Amino acid sequence: KFADLSRTRAELDAAAATAEQQRLQLAFDVETDFYDVLAGQALLRVAENRFQRAEEQMQVARARVLSGAAVQTDSLQLELETTQARIELLRRNAALLVSQLQLGRRIGEENAVEAVLPDSLVPPPLAYDDETLVRFALEQGPQYRAARANERAAGAILTGQKSTYLPSVNLSGAYTRFDDQFFPSGRSIGSVSLTVSYPLWNL
Repeated sequence: KFADLSRTRAELDAAAATAEQQRLQLAFDVETDFYDVLAGQALLRVAENRFQRAEEQMQVARARVLSGAAVQTDSLQLELETTQARIELLRRNAALLVSQLQLGRRIGEENAVEAVLPDSLVPPPLAYDDETLVRFALEQGPQYRAARANERAAGAILTGQKSTYLPSVNLSGAYTRFDDQFFPSGRSIGSVSLTVSYPLWNL
């Protein structure tokens, strides 16, 4: 019973550590999706600028062809660049929409979610050095605590299994009264029996 109690406590600690690990993992995933949306927005702006420049160059080339300063074949390269810029713009639009939907799904929204660019993307300096952070991770990290709790639970299970091979002691007693007098004047007799069983001997 004590081994079962220790195992239950260890499993409870492991469940709490696992829940904390899942919470931290969710926060990390949300932050990752947030920066993916920011990156998608920046890449979309680049694609829009590229497409705009390609269209402007295409208009200049058409004007030169109409004025006779250039021939039709001179604008073929610009037409290719415009088409490629349009395809890239469509691809970036689709990628941004997927990132926004992923962020919305992560935070429980049904629709796409925009990301607002913060004032600074530079993270603040950490209060501890790398060696201290590694030590904290080993001592307080949820994965480490869950692993140690699972180790304790396994040890408690092993202890409980070992206890089934230990000898068991059964103590029983009996008290009998007889004669024609009331207790305690009447005669009485008592008996005690002690039984010890060895499971290993019964294998």
